[in-house]
Amino acid sequence: METENKAEERQTAENETREFDLAEVCLEAAEMYMEQGNWPKAVEAFNGLIAIAGENPCVYDRRGVAYGHLREYEKAIADFSHAIEMDTTFAPAYNNRALSYFRQGEFEQCVADYNAAIDLAPDISLFYANRGLAFALEGEYESALDDYNMAILLDPEQPEVHGNRGELHARMGNHARAVSDFDRELEICPCDLHTCASRALALEAMRG
Repeated sequence: METENKAEERQTAENETREFDLAEVCLEAAEMYMEQGNWPKAVEAFNGLIAIAGENPCVYDRRGVAYGHLREYEKAIADFSHAIEMDTTFAPAYNNRALSYFRQGEFEQCVADYNAAIDLAPDISLFYANRGLAFALEGEYESALDDYNMAILLDPEQPEVHGNRGELHARMGNHARAVSDFDRELEICPCDLHTCASRALALEAMRG
């Protein structure tokens, strides 16, 4: 005959298995909705996952990304901040919070978070590319160029970074370098019509 303690242990194990299965379902649903761009449903699924599985910085970070796509930046920042409170070494949360700060026009906080992300993970090309874009949009062209150069050094196969650096070179009057970057972007991604147009403008500027 099963003792009372054994029965309680068995029931606890069954409950934990059931919760794990539900958490897996919520996670799969959330990521499916993220891939589909169905941000409200993704938020709902992440809410369910948090209710079942509790605190996890990755989950708060992912829900923050969904809030960001919904332009609910305060909620996004709150989720990224909570993820950072749980794990101060979680670089993606700094990177994602930086983007939300930038979209709210809070440039100093944005750069501070990109700096933190880069300090924690200095080999991630994306962080330099994102900070470079922020610098470029704020008119800090030399800083932007340094970041784009580092991003490309770390990962030469990112077409959008070549394109962004090309646009920056064009703004700085370096039209030959702009054309070179646009050519490289088109090698990686041949069907980008915007880049084709930007390249044509840079060529025209070169010819005077």
